[in-house]
Amino acid sequence: MTLSSAALAKYIDHALLQPTLTDSEFDAGCELAKRWAVAAVCVKSMDVRRAHARMCDSSVAVCAVVGFPHANAPTKVICHEAALALQDGATEIDAVVNTSRVLSADWEAVSAQVGALNDETLRHGGILKVILETGIIPSRETKVRLCAICRDLKVAFVKTSTGFATQLGPNGSLVVMGATIPDVSLLVEHAGATCRVKASGGIRTLDDALTYIRLGAARLGTTSTEQILLEALADPSTH
Repeated sequence: MTLSSAALAKYIDHALLQPTLTDSEFDAGCELAKRWAVAAVCVKSMDVRRAHARMCDSSVAVCAVVGFPHANAPTKVICHEAALALQDGATEIDAVVNTSRVLSADWEAVSAQVGALNDETLRHGGILKVILETGIIPSRETKVRLCAICRDLKVAFVKTSTGFATQLGPNGSLVVMGATIPDVSLLVEHAGATCRVKASGGIRTLDDALTYIRLGAARLGTTSTEQILLEALADPSTH
């Protein structure tokens, strides 16, 4: 597969979610997203107005994360956060499913959370991406069940990861759990034709990006946007 840097940019949600990000770094990130004309800039809900002011004269959508990164608040609180973000100028919402309920197989609670968030997002004219946090869900069957729930509720996207989940590695150090080839393949297979897939977490190179696009991902979440697109620009096969 070959894609021009401009075509590749349309797959990318440029993430500005680091807790240490300063205002000047945030503004620079917005300008980077605008300069490359990516699909969306993905920001904390508190930053939606600032992002919208910078993106309103461009094709770049504003995507707000809600319930991020652990979905620990009650559903009605997360829905209110989503509503505020959409009123402030976001057109896309990335919301984390409650992993505790997922791992407890409380499918009624999971469906209620996802359904309420999707209804609230659609009510304001937005689209919802549900973050499954696939790296910390050990069961394939559980991931398939989540895909079925999102598909049946007509959610726009399922997304692999927040990029902030960690597990202990073999040497005792923390390992960030992100997108993987098996997980993206599984989501593409089971989410259905109307529920697209966003791969996110650990996507840092052109090869990473093209691998997930080949598998069927329709969006990529990354902080390495410029590195990936400069790599594409320098690759003769993409021209």
